[in-house]
Amino acid sequence: MKIFTGERIIPNTEHLGFTFNRHLVVYEFAKQYTVGKSVVDCGCGEGYGSKIISSAAAKVVGVDVDQKTIARATQKYQRPNLSFQAADLEKRIPIQSDSVDVVICLQVIEHLQHPKALLQEVYRILRKGGQLIISTPNMKTFSPTGVELDPYHYIEYTQETFNALLQPIFSAIEYFHVTGNATVLDRLHQDMEMAKRYVRYDILRLHKWAPRFLLKFLYTIALNISRRRMHAGNSTGNVGTKDFSIGIGGSDAMHVLDLLAVCKKA
Repeated sequence: MKIFTGERIIPNTEHLGFTFNRHLVVYEFAKQYTVGKSVVDCGCGEGYGSKIISSAAAKVVGVDVDQKTIARATQKYQRPNLSFQAADLEKRIPIQSDSVDVVICLQVIEHLQHPKALLQEVYRILRKGGQLIISTPNMKTFSPTGVELDPYHYIEYTQETFNALLQPIFSAIEYFHVTGNATVLDRLHQDMEMAKRYVRYDILRLHKWAPRFLLKFLYTIALNISRRRMHAGNSTGNVGTKDFSIGIGGSDAMHVLDLLAVCKKA
């Protein structure tokens, strides 16, 4: 049985259709910037997004910290213009300086303790005029109390803090946002109710003092059970890419799922 870890999305896992298709929409959006170009997909995970980009780009390198994940991606997605490498994105991306046209970094920075280190590496490998396409969950939507509920996330962002992270490194930034239709928003409401229960039942206040590895274990179990029940119980589990949309401009309103930016190296 495939298990969602809270950090990696595995394609064709039915009860994760909401999250998986939300990611696909942004990869399809990013593809327009990659036609005929050299691309690095930072935090590529299982590699499905890198494969999407390889249908347009001249060359794609997917990079992820987990060697086993990279090995699976290498075996599963075999194309002449697609390769994968394992590396710690907070230390060094194994790519030559000033050699890449586009870097894609979707749903990654919230998992990093030192996101600025990654952005500096991205800036290093980009050519002059190169672009970074980056997204992250909207804190005001997924952690409305201001406390990160997902133990896999080190830092979550509002539009203001997202901008504060990007602007010192990239002066030319175009903002977008990801939202969804009524079906998506209903599913989001159910997710938020699940999160409230998660906190309410935490009578020992584990989320404030327990080791992160324990919180990850408990959170993963709770999320898998809840989402499998949700998928079995109603139609909101059957969410597809058609249910999501990308809006122009930065916004962290409560209905916005993800913050999205296209940054250009001067």
